[in-house]
Amino acid sequence: MKFVSQRVEVEEGSSPRRPLSFVWEGKRYAVDDVIASWQDWGFSAGTKSKNWRSRRHRNCFHVRTTDGSEFELYLDRGPHGSGDEWILHLKLK
Repeated sequence: MKFVSQRVEVEEGSSPRRPLSFVWEGKRYAVDDVIASWQDWGFSAGTKSKNWRSRRHRNCFHVRTTDGSEFELYLDRGPHGSGDEWILHLKLK
């Protein structure tokens, strides 16, 4: 397992927003299978105010690519309309 935590460009499917492919370090990875997906509504470490405005809003995906690699990505749905961004969190295989 390799911790990555980098923004990546993702081609999304329609509803629900799922990754179809992504580009990392100049290479395009096509998603073959979404192994698992879940929501993360927790609080960041050190958050003093535990109200709904300070929660994370992430759609997380464990995916397998066509080359057999596995990754964990998430769509960070930024607070108050600040914009969405895809993060490649982990390279698992």
